[in-house]
Amino acid sequence: MATRYALNITFRFLPESVPRFLESFKPVHTRLRQEPNLLTFNIGQSTEDPGLVRFIETWKCEPQEIMAVIKSDYFKDFLENNKTLVTEPTKVAFFKIIENWKI
Repeated sequence: MATRYALNITFRFLPESVPRFLESFKPVHTRLRQEPNLLTFNIGQSTEDPGLVRFIETWKCEPQEIMAVIKSDYFKDFLENNKTLVTEPTKVAFFKIIENWKI
């Protein structure tokens, strides 16, 4: 089995900006669903801090290939168009999936 990686992208907004951000993400989400190496994609919102939003993704390719998707025009344009909504620098973190611990 190919090595899998989890990617977490964390955004911080004013809570009232989250719906606008999510609405603008819909076309990107449609494109991401076509990525052959993307296994799962979820968006989480903190229960304690509603301005904290995280993309939680699982990929079956190396981090540099995932970063190529993030740097693609459609994703880059989305980030650029929403940069005024983000109140802190966006954080990107990769995790190598440790196999045999899936439920």
